[in-house]
Amino acid sequence: METKSKNSLPGSKESRRFSYATAGMGGAGMICTIGQAVLLGLVVDRLWRSAPVPAWLFFALAAVILLRAIFAGGARWFAFGASAGAKRKTRRAIHGKILDLGPARSASERTGGLVHDTVEGVEALDASNGLYFPQFLVGLSAPLVICLAIGVMDWVSGLVLLVTAPLAPILLGLTQSRFRAVSARYHAEASALSARFLDAVQGLPTLKAFNAGAACGSEMAQAGERFRRETMKLLAVNQLAIFLLDWGFAVGATGAAFVVAALRWKAGAITVGEAVTIVLLSLEIIRQLNLLGAFFFAGAGGRAMGRRIRHYLDTPGPVKESETTGYRMPSRRDVRFEDVSFAYPGGGDVLSHVSFEIQPGETVGLLGASGAGKSSIVHLLLRFADPREGRILLGGRPLVDLPLEWLRSQIAWVAQDTWLFHGTVEENLRIAYPGAGRGEIEEASRAACIHDFITSLPEGYQTRIGERGTRLSGGQAQRLAIARALLKDAPIILLDEPTSHVDFACEAALRQALDRLSEGRTVLHITHRRHSLSAASRLFYLEDGRITKSEDSLTLETIAA
Repeated sequence: METKSKNSLPGSKESRRFSYATAGMGGAGMICTIGQAVLLGLVVDRLWRSAPVPAWLFFALAAVILLRAIFAGGARWFAFGASAGAKRKTRRAIHGKILDLGPARSASERTGGLVHDTVEGVEALDASNGLYFPQFLVGLSAPLVICLAIGVMDWVSGLVLLVTAPLAPILLGLTQSRFRAVSARYHAEASALSARFLDAVQGLPTLKAFNAGAACGSEMAQAGERFRRETMKLLAVNQLAIFLLDWGFAVGATGAAFVVAALRWKAGAITVGEAVTIVLLSLEIIRQLNLLGAFFFAGAGGRAMGRRIRHYLDTPGPVKESETTGYRMPSRRDVRFEDVSFAYPGGGDVLSHVSFEIQPGETVGLLGASGAGKSSIVHLLLRFADPREGRILLGGRPLVDLPLEWLRSQIAWVAQDTWLFHGTVEENLRIAYPGAGRGEIEEASRAACIHDFITSLPEGYQTRIGERGTRLSGGQAQRLAIARALLKDAPIILLDEPTSHVDFACEAALRQALDRLSEGRTVLHITHRRHSLSAASRLFYLEDGRITKSEDSLTLETIAA
C-alpha cells in the first residue's frame, strides 16, 4: 500500500503530474485561441478595406482551430488520468486502513457511511483533481497572457482588462469559507443518509417482524429532509457566486472591453480588426474565469471529501507491524498469556491480569458467560488489538515481535458468527487457501461433514450462497467455516462459540467435525456450554475478565459426573 502524508491522498503525486499536463494542454489551447482571434482580426481588417484575403490566412485559421481541438481532447484525456489513478489508489488505501484498524475500530464506524465515502466520496475527487486544479492554473495565467497579447496591440485596452481581471478570484475568495462549511455538512448528511438506508436494508426482517417499518421510514424521511436542506444551501452559495461572476464581473468586464475598444478604434489608435480581436480575447478571459468559478465549486466538494478521507486514513491503527528483520520464527506452537490486561478505546478493562498457557497439541477450554471477555482473547491472539498490560507469547516469542501476516497464517479461526461472502461455496472456502486444489477442498468438506450437503445443491460447489450465506442454515454455515479452517491447515485453532447458534441434533455433527479439526493441533476452545468441552485436557473459568479457577485432566466422564 502506498505511503501517504497527512497533507495528501494516495496517488496524489501521480495525479498532480496529470493535472499539470492537463493545465499544459489547456494553456496550449488558450494560445491557439489567441492566435485564432488575431487571425480573425486580420481577416476583418482586409474585408473592412475591401482588400483580398490571402489564402494562407484561411489555412492558418483552419490549422489553429484543429490544434485547439486536439489540445482540448488532450486536456480531457489527461484530466481523466489525473483522477483515475488517484481514485484507484485511494480506494486501495481505504481498504488497507479498514484491514489495519481491524474489527474493533470498524465496528464503531457506520458501514453505510464508510461505503458512501469509499464510492461516492472518492468519485467526488474527480472534480478536484481533473477539473479544478488544472483550471486554477490556466484561469490565473490566462488574464496575464491575454492582457499581454492585447497590450501589444493597444496598451490602454490591455491595462483596463488587467485591472478588472482580479475581481473574479476576489469574488470567489469571498464565498470560499462559507462554501467549505456548507460542503462539509452536505457530505456528512449524505454519508449519514447512506448509512441509515443500509441499516434499514440489512435490518429488514427485524423491521417487518416488529412492524417498525413506518417508524424507520419516518426517520429516513427526516434524514432525507436534512440532506435536502443542506443540498439547497450548497446550491444557494454556488448560485450566489455564479451570479456575482456572470453579472458582476463578466458583464462589467465585457462592457468595459467593448467600450474601450470602440473608443480606441474611433480615436484611430487601433484598426477595426484589432478592436474585434480585443473583444474576442476579453471574452476568452471571461470564459476562463467563469470555468474557474464553475470548477471551483465542484472542486470544493472534492476537497471536502478529500479532508474526510485523509482524516480516516490518518487514524492510528490499534497495532503496529513488527519492524524486526531477519527474525527466526518460533518452531514450537505453545501459547502463553502473561498477566494480560486489555480495554477497548473509551471503555474499562475487558480483561484483567489474565494468565494461562496452552502446550503444543493441547486442547484447552475457556468457559464463561457472555461478556466475560472470551472473544477479546481471540482478538488479542490474532492481534486485532494489543494488551494494555502484560504480554502474549507464541513459542516463547512475544506476538508484537512477529510479522502479522506470518502470525495470522499460523491460526485458523472458527468464529461465533460465521461470515460468508456473496459468492459460491468454493469461493468462500478458498479464502483460507486460494491455491487449494479441488481434491483438497472436497477432503476438507468431508472432514467437516458438509460435502454431501454441498453436492446436493443445484450447482454443487459453484452454488451461490447469498449475502452473508442467507441460503444456509446456522449449522451448515458453521460446518462450512470448519471446512474453511481445515483447508487452512494451521497449527493453532481458535474456536469461538462454534456451536452457539445450532440445535442439539446439529451440534453432534459439528462436534464430530470439530474433533477432526483439533487433531494434532494447539486448540483454544471458547464456549459457555460446558458439555461441548469433552476433548479439552484443561478448563479455565473466565468471569468479569479474570480467570477465577481451572480444572486439569478434564474428560467426558468428569463432566458427566
